[in-house]
Amino acid sequence: MRAARYILLRIPRKSKALVGKYGKGSFFKGSLSAIISSMTYGLIPLFSIPLMKKGLNFDTVLFYRFLLACIAVAILMKIKKVHYSVSFKEFKALTVLSLLCNTCSLFFFLSYTYLGGGVTTTVHFLYPVFVTLIMGIFFREKISVKGFISIVLAVIGVALLSLGEGVEKINFKGILFALSAAIFYAFFLVFSVKSTVKDMPVLRYTFYIQVIGVFYLLLFCLLTGSFQWFPVHDTSCVINIILLALIPTIVSIITLVEAVRRIGSTLTSVLGAFEPITAVLIGVLVFAEPFTSVMLLGILLIILGVFGIIVSQKK
Repeated sequence: MRAARYILLRIPRKSKALVGKYGKGSFFKGSLSAIISSMTYGLIPLFSIPLMKKGLNFDTVLFYRFLLACIAVAILMKIKKVHYSVSFKEFKALTVLSLLCNTCSLFFFLSYTYLGGGVTTTVHFLYPVFVTLIMGIFFREKISVKGFISIVLAVIGVALLSLGEGVEKINFKGILFALSAAIFYAFFLVFSVKSTVKDMPVLRYTFYIQVIGVFYLLLFCLLTGSFQWFPVHDTSCVINIILLALIPTIVSIITLVEAVRRIGSTLTSVLGAFEPITAVLIGVLVFAEPFTSVMLLGILLIILGVFGIIVSQKK
């Protein structure tokens, strides 16, 4: 689950002399793990879009994704002997974080109904930009010239991505939902670092984010009257729901842990660019989503802008 990604990336950076310190084999394994982590998360459209095309509501898909992922994490906690106990103060912090994270997921999946998976994932990749803006506005952290230029590049990239098929085909709702997802995720990341649970073990942290999220999503579905109790129509639905819960969630987290421990957070963040690239390729090759040279330029500017933000924050 992406909820744990930034917590893991807060592990102290030791990017200098990585190869010399950890060895060539360790550096290669770490880089490969980072690529696998970002690519597996970029596979979300591959499993979710077919489910929604078969009539499953986006919130129902989310509910079952997190329910199954929650069960998987509970099993891992049992194997690793990680206890479940948290204080009331920690539970309150986890509740706020879960609401932010899962609201992000709702907007993220909702944008799929208006935009292609590739465009949605690329716009969502703007979250480091919004983190920088939030830290600058609310916590008065200075934004460097390099950071400001990176933000401008990313904004231009979003504009080009939106205009890729022509002005008359701009889907403002889809872009708005994707941007909202990135903003909610950025607030989630900021509060993650500022909260009392920032040092909580990853599995326990992830478990509670998911458990609270399951109840939150179920309540949302019941209030909107959109919940589907028996969403499985055929074998492909079962397979896609299971794979959605496991590959972009559990596999992505495990490989992310391996990457950060071997090569540090900065390089792992940079290699996260394989996430939108994977989603775009799947959108074009699997779902025949439109792709123009203007959209390509927009994607490249967004990735370049995010890289600039990551590098400008490196200490």
